[in-house]
Amino acid sequence: MAYADHSQGSSRTISIIIVALVHAVLGYAFVTGLGMKYVKKAAEQLNVIDVKEEPPPPDEGSYGADWRGDEEL
Repeated sequence: MAYADHSQGSSRTISIIIVALVHAVLGYAFVTGLGMKYVKKAAEQLNVIDVKEEPPPPDEGSYGADWRGDEEL
């Protein structure tokens, strides 16, 4: 059979093993949280301040104070 090349069998097996190892490493990284302990350690070293935001001025509306809404323009 000309379509069955036996020399590609070993390279295919090696490729499948490499893909399985890559998936295992990525799965381990997701399960362990992608190094969250390093992120937490870096977050502790940040200098953070709490900025108080001023409340917005009261809204007078777009029609003014004397518009009742029952009149047609």
